[in-house]
Amino acid sequence: MSLIDFKDINKSYLNKTFNLKINNDSRLIVKGANGSGKSTLIKLLSGYIKHSKGTMNININKISYLEEIIDLPLYSKVQTYLEVIAQIKKASICYDFIRLVELDTEKKIYELSKGNKQKLAIAVTLIGNNELIILDEPLNGLDVKTANKVIKYLKNITTPIIIVTHQEKKFKFGELLEL
Repeated sequence: MSLIDFKDINKSYLNKTFNLKINNDSRLIVKGANGSGKSTLIKLLSGYIKHSKGTMNININKISYLEEIIDLPLYSKVQTYLEVIAQIKKASICYDFIRLVELDTEKKIYELSKGNKQKLAIAVTLIGNNELIILDEPLNGLDVKTANKVIKYLKNITTPIIIVTHQEKKFKFGELLEL
């Protein structure tokens, strides 16, 4: 049984139909120009919006979603924020990812560079017993070395993953969906 099965899904304001299956081992890389429907697809997948036509079966409960534009509590300490999110999600912090990307957990979030805020946002998204992870432009603000580490890490996780990106050539481990 598929985790997600979209058949002829349409949203009235978008002249596009989605047919999509997500299984336990899915790695989907979504690419497209502005206005092509990437955000609409993600909103449909995550339940933020309802479809106008078609058949949609979603057989999962825990979706973790990294939005393209991140919003973090700037005056919180990185470690404290991670602990709060882990407590809310009743899960462990992904310290292996934090060490890999060399994120300083002792700083306040406002002290972090754009790239370090992105690392934190990804780390928060990875917390939990997720059934699906959706990452919208996860490499935003990351230097090449760190981006390569993130790609390698994502390649090796076992959770189904959907990555929305304009840099699809960097993600060679998934099926490409071009909108």
